[in-house]
Amino acid sequence: MIDFSPGAFFDVGDFAHTEVFTEEEPVWAALGKRLVEYLEAWNDWTIHSDVPQGVHLMGDRIFIGPGCRIEPGALIVGPAILEEGVEIRTGAYVRQNVVLCAGSLVGAHSEVKGSILLPGAKAPHQAYVGDSILGRDVNLGAGTICSNVKNVGREVSFHAGGETVHTGLRKFGAILGDGCKTGCNTVLNPGVLMGPGSVTYTNASIRRIFLIDAAYILGIGILLGDLLGIALCMVQKHFGIVKLDQQSYYLSSVPIDIDFGLIMLLNLGTLVVCVLALVLPTLLVTRISPAKAIRFA
Repeated sequence: MIDFSPGAFFDVGDFAHTEVFTEEEPVWAALGKRLVEYLEAWNDWTIHSDVPQGVHLMGDRIFIGPGCRIEPGALIVGPAILEEGVEIRTGAYVRQNVVLCAGSLVGAHSEVKGSILLPGAKAPHQAYVGDSILGRDVNLGAGTICSNVKNVGREVSFHAGGETVHTGLRKFGAILGDGCKTGCNTVLNPGVLMGPGSVTYTNASIRRIFLIDAAYILGIGILLGDLLGIALCMVQKHFGIVKLDQQSYYLSSVPIDIDFGLIMLLNLGTLVVCVLALVLPTLLVTRISPAKAIRFA
């Protein structure tokens, strides 16, 4: 059984807010209602760092620890906890029910909502982190999106270990374990879980996953086709169901000769042709330059 406990993703040994996690429940249980209740019970809403002119604080439930750097143009809506040394850059939007642990960073024009950033986690450039947890020293590449709602508005669920896992959350972004890195413009669909040290690359990982899944489906189809075809051939060979006019063909039924080597070559050729049909269009698309392809009147 796959381990979805907080300890499988994060080092929470000296985490100041361990109450939001329980090892008996999956890691995403810390989000939503649990996080809201934790912040409602928090009673220290003091500000220990200078807040320069041009920073907008909305609500009186905002804790700002010592050594924080908040640039003009940032908007922070409580309840929110900013621990020691947190950096909030210009244009950033910290939007309710957020815990930013020591040394974490929300960059220019990035938005964080209903989320927890563990120590050293960074969302530096035009990122969206919705209802997510970023582990220690996670770094989001520019433009990374942690999408948190399905268009159909249903509960967020995902497949793991051959089963469908129901989270019980309608809003759930991503869980990124300690040390994860995302490439620029990565989009993580609702319910993505990345183990510690995982890395995503621009375009490449999506293509690889697509090809692996496609090859798996093709393999299943070829295997089932082989089994059905061989079974029909064996029936014909032993029972002669398909008859021939013996006066014309000198045979009473269609003869069968099964050559397994030829079958394997045919399977391999089919697989190669199908994979090329999938790969070549993606290679052509990635070579297209939007600046050259678009014509301006």
